[in-house]
Amino acid sequence: MLRQSQREDDQIAAGNLAILTLARMINSFLIYKKAVLKMRAETLKVNPDLPTWMQMRRTMHEFDETLVINFDSLAFLFRPRTSQVMNHLVIAQGKYKNLVSLHKAHFAFMLELQEALAELAGDDHKDIDIEHALKRVPIRLQSSVEITNIALMDAFRTDEQLMLDALREFGTSLRSTLGVGRLVTIEIPEHLLTSVDPSLHV
Repeated sequence: MLRQSQREDDQIAAGNLAILTLARMINSFLIYKKAVLKMRAETLKVNPDLPTWMQMRRTMHEFDETLVINFDSLAFLFRPRTSQVMNHLVIAQGKYKNLVSLHKAHFAFMLELQEALAELAGDDHKDIDIEHALKRVPIRLQSSVEITNIALMDAFRTDEQLMLDALREFGTSLRSTLGVGRLVTIEIPEHLLTSVDPSLHV
């Protein structure tokens, strides 16, 4: 009886930790997304004719790279009827790691771009001579920035809902398996749940 009680306690603790970990990933994702899209909108408002590789600015954001879901502790959920839920949880974590990698690449490329454009315009690309910029910035750098910009926009379009669905499905699966009692409930701030404006699509 004692062993059963301890096992249940361990499972509840593991489930709660996984929920909180994924929730922190989603929160970081949404804060970063909102900041990037806000700056992009401001840039395009000033100069709507900018090419894709000039539409974003360097964005400061501290992702917590220690956030990792301990799937070994969730072994009690790996059953045929919950396999899809667990697969979605794995994918959601992968999306977070992918965004962290994209951010690092984008930040590095934007630093290089900023140096290349330093004599042409400020960091917000106001009043920039696009034709001059096209000649001044190496094609390699233009292509690298454009690829990461498009990758970020694709992630913003598709990954938010995937991660939110994974959190909801995982919570439902846990409640079904362990009961409602001691499981945490997560509420994502409404102001962070912003879909990508179609007008901002690259």
